[in-house]
Amino acid sequence: INAEYMGTLSECLFFFRMHPQHVFCAMFSIVSFGLCTMFANRWANTFLIPPQKKHELANAGTSFVHSTVCTFFVMRSVWIAELFSFEDMIGDMVSLQDVWFPIVWGYVVVDSFDLCRHGVGHRGALFLPHHAVILVAVPAVLYYATCRPFLLLGLLAEPHAATLHLRRVMRLTGRSATVGYRAVVAGTQVVAANLVTLLLFRIAAHGWAAVLTARALPRLPWPLAALGAAGTTLVYGGNLVLLHSLLA
Repeated sequence: INAEYMGTLSECLFFFRMHPQHVFCAMFSIVSFGLCTMFANRWANTFLIPPQKKHELANAGTSFVHSTVCTFFVMRSVWIAELFSFEDMIGDMVSLQDVWFPIVWGYVVVDSFDLCRHGVGHRGALFLPHHAVILVAVPAVLYYATCRPFLLLGLLAEPHAATLHLRRVMRLTGRSATVGYRAVVAGTQVVAANLVTLLLFRIAAHGWAAVLTARALPRLPWPLAALGAAGTTLVYGGNLVLLHSLLA
């Protein structure tokens, strides 16, 4: 058993020696988002709000930066696909995954540490299990070079996530209490961007991904098919809940 374990460990170390870009991108991401979190905490301390709200504001600011970076990757792929071919868009995103996956992994490391350190409200209980899955799934997907398109579902949701983080930042900074915010920003810009990105990058894109998943299910072993169907249903159900809460 020990020899088998050491053999597997050696294979993993050999893989990362042969693919140093993964390690470099992950380390760069950890340092970058760590510095971003540090500056976000200093910025949040300039507001006269309770300490817990300051931590939430700093966390939301860092999350907004991460979602904005991911949105750049998504929009680049949309531009490459010329807005018409979902398969071409996914294909271009797959070509960038050796850079994007480690960057996301590094952000999740930093955000997990921040949530554990500060206990950012109820978000810790919601996001730590989500982060734990990503911390395990990304290295496994990179190592085994399989199931990579499934991880792209998270990237597709990032343009909408950016608008959610922006709305949260503006609420925590107290701007939601002003008439100008309610009349101009919430009424037009943020809500409109929220709705448009929700419909395009969650409802439509995830819907088409669900169709592709359903076509592939008969070719998969039944445990994987069951997990794939359950996961797709859960993701799309969450999208419909977000849509209902936005329109309610």
